[in-house]
Amino acid sequence: MHNALDQIRGEACSLSFFSSGQFTNPMVIRVAGLAYQKGFGGHFHNDNSIGALRDIPGLILCVPSRGDDAARMLRGCISTAKTSGRVICSLEPIALYHEKDLYEDGDSRWLFDYPPTDEILLPGEIGLYHPEAKDLLIVSYANGLRLSLRAAKVLQEKHGIESRVLDLRWLNPLPLDAVKHHAEECGAVLVADECRATAGGIADAVIASLAENDFHGRCAPSGPSTPMSRSARPPIWSSYRKPDYRCGKRDYETDEINETDEKIHRGETGSPIKINFRLFCCRAIQSILDISDEKSHGGHIIRVESSKLKSGSVFC
Repeated sequence: MHNALDQIRGEACSLSFFSSGQFTNPMVIRVAGLAYQKGFGGHFHNDNSIGALRDIPGLILCVPSRGDDAARMLRGCISTAKTSGRVICSLEPIALYHEKDLYEDGDSRWLFDYPPTDEILLPGEIGLYHPEAKDLLIVSYANGLRLSLRAAKVLQEKHGIESRVLDLRWLNPLPLDAVKHHAEECGAVLVADECRATAGGIADAVIASLAENDFHGRCAPSGPSTPMSRSARPPIWSSYRKPDYRCGKRDYETDEINETDEKIHRGETGSPIKINFRLFCCRAIQSILDISDEKSHGGHIIRVESSKLKSGSVFC
């Protein structure tokens, strides 16, 4: 799949745009992917990065988590491609191809009847498990759905926590409105993302959307590089106030930073320590232009080696 990314991005998905809608490339690409092998890595065999697919403009990304959903979603993909001329990638988790059990060996609870031919799932339609639960919302997809259902069972039996599990199904575009609706009903969200934390999955987009849309509950990601023990922490925005963008004003004539900025930066105002982007950049650049060997700004040490600075350049 990674070998074909340039063709998908530069040809298949861009034809309609560059031809002003005169031509389209309706197609559905089935891809076997996501993590499945132990001890044999590489992005061609354990594809735990879907960021490259989600970054392609116009591409719809479909990721089924169970057999019957895969059939319904594939029908939806073909219907959408035919009616709207879209390019759709159906990314299927290889690890689940031969799985039969959900909670324990031999329970056969991950086997499903083939759905009737008139049943279809279209982009944006999510899957929901334990809709009556309101203690925690677990958001996941693909391999993560099966594991999240197992986790929900453990949370209920051992800790008395009732967990609602949401299967995203469609990762581009993400069904963010549905996530926000169920997040507000539960008040706490855990995003179980099996892909890489460095923009390889969807956790960053889901949590950012909740933050930008004034979700005030607890929210955290859990993935390969985020232990579950850390996921229980409340997010920064649940306890911090919204940034005051009036702070950080700078007098460029006198090269001074106002007193309010200094107090906020040192945490002397009684509010959480915060520093806006412009103020941070101003301080960093000021330190570099001074060509100081070492400078301390509010407890942050910025070291600059003048021998590495080229004339006319600013390194930050």
